Amino acid sequence: MTGGDEAISEDLAALAAEAGVLTSYVDHDEVLRPAKRDVVLDVLEALGYGGAATDPRATREELVASRSRSLVDPVVVVESGADRQVEVRLGARVEVLACALELESGEVLEWKARPDRTGEGGNDVVTLPVALEPGYHALTVRTSAREDCAVVLCRPVLGARGRYDDAWRAVGVAAPLFTLHSDRSWGCGDLTDLDALAAATAEHGVSVVSTLPLLSGLGPEHFEASPYLPLSRQFWHERWIDVDAVPGLRASARASALADEARRALRVAAAQSHPYVDGAASLAAKRAVLSVLADELDEGSGSRRGELAAYLDDRPGVTDYARFRAAGERYGPQWRDWPARLRGGDVGPNDVGASTVRFFEFGQWLVQEQLRAVAERCERRGQVLSLDLPLGVHACGYDIWRHPGQFIGGVSV
Repeated sequence: MTGGDEAISEDLAALAAEAGVLTSYVDHDEVLRPAKRDVVLDVLEALGYGGAATDPRATREELVASRSRSLVDPVVVVESGADRQVEVRLGARVEVLACALELESGEVLEWKARPDRTGEGGNDVVTLPVALEPGYHALTVRTSAREDCAVVLCRPVLGARGRYDDAWRAVGVAAPLFTLHSDRSWGCGDLTDLDALAAATAEHGVSVVSTLPLLSGLGPEHFEASPYLPLSRQFWHERWIDVDAVPGLRASARASALADEARRALRVAAAQSHPYVDGAASLAAKRAVLSVLADELDEGSGSRRGELAAYLDDRPGVTDYARFRAAGERYGPQWRDWPARLRGGDVGPNDVGASTVRFFEFGQWLVQEQLRAVAERCERRGQVLSLDLPLGVHACGYDIWRHPGQFIGGVSV
């Protein structure tokens, strides 16, 4: 047998199980497919288990021992609402733990916890001070001897199905948003087109409206067409904005003139390139108009400026993301080639162009506004808006740059 076809030993299988690596899977035809030994070894080594090939038994024993020394698992899953207990491993009896919980919103809660031995199997647990909202939170647990951290993933208890009784069955429609371009859109479908699809199908009993991921991506330069290679799974793509629906467009002589010309040119180009969509051209045209509006809003003093400021204050990650994107345009899309300080996650306001940052901040705000409006109209029609989520992110993306410890280098799907 070749190395890839060699059987997975019991010790290697046990190490993989302990590390959370599957050695088989069930395909679409419900056939059990074993993973190749070489692939399992590559994944284990990428996870940091360098002895997987030579001594999997000893490697597993070290893994088990290292976990027993850790106060808390690196990832903890709780349910939104009532579930507030997290298991901890204390070994010797500890009367008080110093705990800190950083919520996804950025708020930090600190408290002293007295461990309670009521967990599964008599394990110690600490009780979180608040019921968590769905999202990602960070927990730090500290004794006099050591400190460990965990990502607390709070999952929603009820999804869309929870809104209906057990007998409910959905009729759905799914379409890539870029294919939905209409007579009014700019050569590429936008969020108003998605709402139009939802409204039209509601008349025929459609209750679930699905589309591909709408997450951020490279473009218009180095344009990435695939929605499954996002720069971030936390932020939106500006290509889906309906520019004609942006407040203040017609009040800006410069922006409205750009919009009229872009709309005309893109519609002609779309007719000529049908059935293909030029996403890069559409995004470039939208950016030209939105950049003008963003700069004019920054120079103004109306209520919209205050609303944008409140949005950014509530979501500091948006500015961080906007600076990352602006750095990519100044230093190149591959952040691993940036100057060392920027490469390490420190991009300040003087490192990038202010106008570029404003565009990306403004774009996130607009997508959030328009997407929320579509979702609310769907709900009033008794519909659910379903957005797909990619498994991974682009290698040049924000998420890897900002959270490198959450990703494994050298592995792709």
